[in-house]
Amino acid sequence: MNEVEATNSESVVDESETKNEMPPRLVPVPEGASYRLPDAEDPFEVHLVRVNQAARSLSEQQLAGLCPGFHVDDMPADGSLDVDLARLQRLFDMDLLDRLIDHGVDPARVGLSNWQFLGDVTNSALPGPERVHGAIAGRAISEGGRLTLMGIERTSPGLRRLAEHLGRVWMARVTIQAVAGAGAFSGQTNVILAHNHIIIPVQGFRRVVATMPDGSTLRSSPIGPGEALHLPAGTSVTTTAVNELFVHLEVQIERPLPLSILPLVTALPVAQQTAWADDESILKDSLVAQWCATLPTRPGTLFSSVAGPQAVETRATGWIRPTFTGGWCILVTDDDDRDTVTLVAAGICFRLPRSLLPALALTFDGAPRRISEALAISPSLKHLVNLLVASGLLELLPAEQPDDGWDATSSEPDNARAV
Repeated sequence: MNEVEATNSESVVDESETKNEMPPRLVPVPEGASYRLPDAEDPFEVHLVRVNQAARSLSEQQLAGLCPGFHVDDMPADGSLDVDLARLQRLFDMDLLDRLIDHGVDPARVGLSNWQFLGDVTNSALPGPERVHGAIAGRAISEGGRLTLMGIERTSPGLRRLAEHLGRVWMARVTIQAVAGAGAFSGQTNVILAHNHIIIPVQGFRRVVATMPDGSTLRSSPIGPGEALHLPAGTSVTTTAVNELFVHLEVQIERPLPLSILPLVTALPVAQQTAWADDESILKDSLVAQWCATLPTRPGTLFSSVAGPQAVETRATGWIRPTFTGGWCILVTDDDDRDTVTLVAAGICFRLPRSLLPALALTFDGAPRRISEALAISPSLKHLVNLLVASGLLELLPAEQPDDGWDATSSEPDNARAV
């Protein structure tokens, strides 16, 4: 039994109290709307606080399978993390890289540091980026260049789940790119990171020199398989290949920092761009809540199904699992109705009775749950589940077992592996 279940097991909704209440419904987001995080002092909203915490705790546990000892609130001072190589191999391997850079790759997602030195290797009638494929990428690397393949979590279910878990624990937008190279053109010099990064080597070594905004050195040594490096926003990074082919994952973690939220913040010094002031202002709380409420969902994992919302009504053996990463937030309104509340996740609004919040918290804590179990908690959840599946905030798997594996390279369910 998870934390939310243990805390709220006595809070199952009494249907006799809700049968005459307004059913949950989708509502539009008002222009210029403001948001807030759930109030831990409110007897109903406290359930949302707990379910948000439980969902993030679940994702942190999953990430600890890849990086043993991982804890978002206790990152090592030098940024060094251990990596379970067996799990990393299931998340990303050279075969997957070959598939990602095969013919048909989106040219906007491919970068070559030495393209201008490669000559006309394919068809001169085509713009350079459109001629990228496995052969030309291999030649670029072999001649000392650096290949950058961006947004690889979009087409790899395991990496998409990794992005989801990281996004949930850090309340962040997460993108993942693969960087491969060898030789003189594969390095980078004094790149100032606008957002937090994690470098996860898959093959080979790179020397990384990372300097903090205050001038102190975070890292100045090679990094290779079996370790990862967390680099805070504002860090200046220089990388150099170490006489061999390297393939590293670079994860960008865009957190709710002033740089991400406040307009014209780039005119401020780096320290003010990447850290909030010590005072806990109402403006900061409101902006962070708005950030969380608009974080995107991560649909399309191995758990996903093409089944529509009607399947929720007919499949008692189905499973559901949340995909949104920002947690539940509350839309601030002038409505004096204390019996209802407007919740927001991934930019989608729901109006529902406050009395349904305990049941909602028992159901949507980040882990897969049987539809039949959700409806046993409260039959009133049936309509809400339909809305959440239809809106993409819940994934539906109409199967006997919830194959929730995320560290797998294949998009085929037969190859799924659990953490």
